[in-house]
Amino acid sequence: MKEPSKYNTLDLERNSKMEENRNSWIKKCSMVTLVLQNSSLALFMRFSRSNPIDGAIYSSSTAVVCAEAIKVISSLGLQLKEEGSVSGLIHSLQRDIFNRPYDMLKMFIPASLYCLQNNLAYVAITNLDGPTYQLLYQLKILTTAMFSVLMLNKALSSRQWLSLFLL
Repeated sequence: MKEPSKYNTLDLERNSKMEENRNSWIKKCSMVTLVLQNSSLALFMRFSRSNPIDGAIYSSSTAVVCAEAIKVISSLGLQLKEEGSVSGLIHSLQRDIFNRPYDMLKMFIPASLYCLQNNLAYVAITNLDGPTYQLLYQLKILTTAMFSVLMLNKALSSRQWLSLFLL
């Protein structure tokens, strides 16, 4: 067996360092994108609900359905890319969704609550000013953490609690 040369080791180290830099860049870009998306969401929702055209305001349930339809189409597109063909996509949907009705039923409750939450977000943004809405919207992260500690006996470090309160 041939011993790895000094140059191969250097190449591996250089490739590893490049991969770390790439991952760090992806993480930073993801963070910036999420901050921009979450910040602009409240602003655009508030603007669209406070400036009706011709005195008519759009239905929040229609907005939620349209948003979910875009997510389904995007997910199907990504799954199609992963499967490589339409028949592969149909097979994976059959295998993972339609042949597992019990698993699909278990997802119905969180999905229904998510739908209700999105509809209530439109009601809240219509009746609250932007900063108040954003503050209350961010409180759901803190309450989720508190419920996970109280109900699921999950332990959070002091650093995690500090991060939650700084949010």
